[in-house]
Amino acid sequence: MNTSIALCSVVTRSVLPEFRLLKYSFELYHGAGRRWFLRTDRASADALAGHPRISCTVFTDEILQRPDIECADFRTIVGQKMNALADAWDSGCGSVLFMDADLLITAPILGLLQSIPGQVLLAPNYYPKGHEHFIPIHGYYNAGLAFTRTNEFHVWWKNAFAAEPTRWTDQAVLNEAWRYFEIGTIPNSANIGFWRSANGLQHPAIPADCSCLHAHFFQPLRTVRQWIDRAFALHCVEYLNGSHDTRHGKLLRKILATDAPGWYQAAMRIR
Repeated sequence: MNTSIALCSVVTRSVLPEFRLLKYSFELYHGAGRRWFLRTDRASADALAGHPRISCTVFTDEILQRPDIECADFRTIVGQKMNALADAWDSGCGSVLFMDADLLITAPILGLLQSIPGQVLLAPNYYPKGHEHFIPIHGYYNAGLAFTRTNEFHVWWKNAFAAEPTRWTDQAVLNEAWRYFEIGTIPNSANIGFWRSANGLQHPAIPADCSCLHAHFFQPLRTVRQWIDRAFALHCVEYLNGSHDTRHGKLLRKILATDAPGWYQAAMRIR
């Protein structure tokens, strides 16, 4: 049995700083031995060309700003997730881990995933009480983290996504994945994002056993939605700042060094 695990993601110029942080955080806990298969814009492929274990397949020239989640451009980008999974499987691996470029690994996540049975492992959104009405709209699962042991999943996902152009991007179709695959559930200590807050601004405590956070650390701060994202990112920074894990300290220093305007340092001083 092939037990090798390939990694994949979708990276554009707009999220390149987040991807660099994801890669750094993953390798902090798992080393640098695994291959990454990325669907990218040309600008990101050029920026990442010096990394020997990164394979980039270009799908567009350059995306400088992260598109609004409701627009056609965003749907085009998330549709590359299935293609990134296909690229990884073509390498001859035994399983594939897909991660959104804006994940931050905070513990050895591969051990957690390998302990969960199932052909496809998906992370529920774990909506707060009263937000269950989002399930048929935004999906029961979050599409930012998926681990698959079958090379049939990305084919089904791509076809289901293409067949539902009016549904909410890539996530809502995953509500039906249980009909075709044995689904393993990733626990609520993983893929923690702003959507677990009842109001988008007051966030529940991040558990000590958190294995990954889903945060937009370096996106612009101009709209209400971007402010919600930034408020959660600050929540994550404060979690790292209060941790005794020395690797969390390294992640914190990496974030602060990348944050050229010094927003996080200033916000922590004020708070």
